Amino acid sequence: MTLVDVTERLIGDGESVLLSVHPSRLPRYRRVDPWSEVAATLGVRFDTGRVLTEAVVQSADQYVLQPNQVVRRFAAEHPIGSAVDGQAAYLPLPLPIRVDAESVDGARWTTVAAVEPGPRRWLEDEWQVAAPTGSELPEIEPVSEPTPIMVAVERGNQRLLAIGSGGWMLTRIADAVTAIGGGRRALLNPGNPELMLASAAWLAGRDAMIARSPVQRQVARLDGLDG
Repeated sequence: MTLVDVTERLIGDGESVLLSVHPSRLPRYRRVDPWSEVAATLGVRFDTGRVLTEAVVQSADQYVLQPNQVVRRFAAEHPIGSAVDGQAAYLPLPLPIRVDAESVDGARWTTVAAVEPGPRRWLEDEWQVAAPTGSELPEIEPVSEPTPIMVAVERGNQRLLAIGSGGWMLTRIADAVTAIGGGRRALLNPGNPELMLASAAWLAGRDAMIARSPVQRQVARLDGLDG
């Protein structure tokens, strides 16, 4: 609660903040998670009781539930999105973000990243249960519209980047590498460090410093392929 209080005070004082939020078990027990409302004064609320989950088909009769998303498409009209767009960013336990644009005057919101709807994507409130595998998909209610999981807010000189995922900055995710042949290795999730660099510059008001870093040019990557 001390950390919640400090965060609320920073936002209330007009400071710029990067806010990454984990899911919570409190909503399951009909308790209010304080992190869900910590940025409410800027019109941003987190649905910390549900995790965006996807059933990934591995073969003709097998699937596995994955409570994570790999995002490659970011809003190119925003400085952060422009720097990260096209690079895979791994977001574990992604949470929906809701923007209440009518509750705050003089603010501007941009959805930097959203997960597109799909027949095997839904919001799971039993997110803490081990992800099962099987031959039959569970009964689900697929999400029917894009789900924002990363929102940027500007109000005067204050900036907030709200990310519905708490573990995307962990070293084991941001520094994960994959072999690409010839004894070379490349970052598996290059969008994660790129997102951190761009976010730090944007929150500091140093937009001129936001650009595609050497991480983007580390190895040639294919982009824009359809199914």
